[in-house]
Amino acid sequence: MGNNKEKLILFLISAFIILLSVLPLFRNDFVLTDDSNLYPTFLYEFDTGIKAGHLLPRWSADFWLGLGSPLFNFNQPLFFYLAEFFHLLGFGLVTSIKATVILGMALGFFFMYLFAKSIWGKEGGFISAVVFTFYPYHLALVYIRGAFAEFFALSLIPMILFSFLRLAQTKKLGYFLLSSLSLALLILEHNIVALFFSPLLVVYLIVIFWKDFKKKIIIFGLAIIVSFNLAAFFIGPAFYELKYLGVEGVTTGKFDFHNNFLKIKDFFLFEWSDAKYFQLGIISLIIIVAVLFILGFRRKNLNEFEKKNLFFFFIIFLFSSFLTLSVSTFIWENIPIINYIQFPWRLIGFQAIAFGIMGGVLLKHDFLKLFFKERPVFLWLIFIFSTIIILANISFTQPPRVYIEITSDELYHPAYQIFEDKKNTKTFKVSGELNYKVNFLYSFGSLPCILPKGVSCQMVKDHILNSVKPVLFSLDKEKQKTLIKKAVVSQGEANLVISQPDPYEVKINIAAVKESKIQINQFWFPGWHAFLDSREVSIDHNNKFQFMTFMVPVGNHELILRFLNTPVRSISEIISLAGWFIWLGLLIIWLIRWVIKKVIKENYVEDSY
Repeated sequence: MGNNKEKLILFLISAFIILLSVLPLFRNDFVLTDDSNLYPTFLYEFDTGIKAGHLLPRWSADFWLGLGSPLFNFNQPLFFYLAEFFHLLGFGLVTSIKATVILGMALGFFFMYLFAKSIWGKEGGFISAVVFTFYPYHLALVYIRGAFAEFFALSLIPMILFSFLRLAQTKKLGYFLLSSLSLALLILEHNIVALFFSPLLVVYLIVIFWKDFKKKIIIFGLAIIVSFNLAAFFIGPAFYELKYLGVEGVTTGKFDFHNNFLKIKDFFLFEWSDAKYFQLGIISLIIIVAVLFILGFRRKNLNEFEKKNLFFFFIIFLFSSFLTLSVSTFIWENIPIINYIQFPWRLIGFQAIAFGIMGGVLLKHDFLKLFFKERPVFLWLIFIFSTIIILANISFTQPPRVYIEITSDELYHPAYQIFEDKKNTKTFKVSGELNYKVNFLYSFGSLPCILPKGVSCQMVKDHILNSVKPVLFSLDKEKQKTLIKKAVVSQGEANLVISQPDPYEVKINIAAVKESKIQINQFWFPGWHAFLDSREVSIDHNNKFQFMTFMVPVGNHELILRFLNTPVRSISEIISLAGWFIWLGLLIIWLIRWVIKKVIKENYVEDSY
């Protein structure tokens, strides 16, 4: 009975702490961040594709005012799947995003507790969860950057560490299923975090299980293989079809890592603003002192498992910090793939993981003796330390200074976002109304800049502005969607009647007086097929914008464009489908075994009476 009471109190304290971390999200408006309107706009497009019957909406028709973009062929879909789940339940776009963020906060807290508990015990595990939840950069991802996908990815890492650790220790099917699923979710959530974390996971498992790693390598390998199978429907096309994109802009200019290194002083600032959210924080400095004290003077009192984890995550803290500084330039320049991380300071997210796990050392008896004559009882202990941690970071749990109005779901259409009133959107520091609109066109009508190879964001932006500038401020909301015509006659003479049943199809009825060249004002990308009078015809996209063009003879014709699967997408989806069948089959087996054991245990208890 007493144990159940303690669990209930622990649950209530946990729920209260999680509530504190997400309190600003319960307002009726939306916190102003770098990407405030970006996620609802993306979710709008994702929802449009889902409701049109496409399980993964690889083509988004409304970006660039109708020129389109293969956004979710490359942009990780997990966050939007989760938000779409809430949206389909009846919540608005913004509320669905808030609900997904709250889910991520709760998952991160819960699994950090479970993982750190396996190292430090329940007291240390709880404090680790609090430290991780209130780590400055962890909260800044939500309340300053608005990088919700990156935030959710960090929240998944404790789940991965916990499941792989328990898999190695128990070799149970349930942990195998959780390991493969959690790693697959990370891949589907954020490729940059997954890119950096995956090798760290392998190194961690080698370090912790060095003596018998060879015995465990098969089960680790199988879990990793299954996770990649589960995520293959995204991984395959994203990597193979990357060659069709112009990705130069992703690693140049403001995205060039050379321009985004931190200075050591940035770690020791005690401010929190749009430009200052890289600091370690007071609690982290205390944890560093505690770790150095334990490793320097009380190392013998640590068991081998504790010692390995403390060393490993302290090194992760040092290494991730090193990579954010310009002295690490030689590493960035000699490992080309990591330049896709763009901002070295992104690696501060791994500091949040490291300090979260190391935070449990604060409750090691050797360290507590510096402050308490006798070890406080469990609940008082976590209450005292949780209060200290939260008070030390209290500014992060207070409502941010600026909020923006939540508009109706329809007004998150990419075209509408370009024309939103200033009072409802972020004010850019530019001169003139037109410049403001230009910035918005780039920011919320297109990001990220996923365009065909050879087509730059600036080219398209200039093209659109030349098209819409004469009527930029005169059209009502309904007409703004059709500022750029889907198809035009660029040569010859013809009348066009255009319809678009869903994002994956365009129908054009053509009455050609002369042989005519029809230009579809939509980017070409692998998967687009054209059918003229039910017969497939080739697509000419050899122009600077890679718009699709067709020659049509005199007479009445029907031209249909459909976005279909490419071979690599089909193969990847088949691999994923097979992986999910296997995973779900194993889950059913696990559930049956769990039920049988439960029944046997209950019968045994009854018989014992």
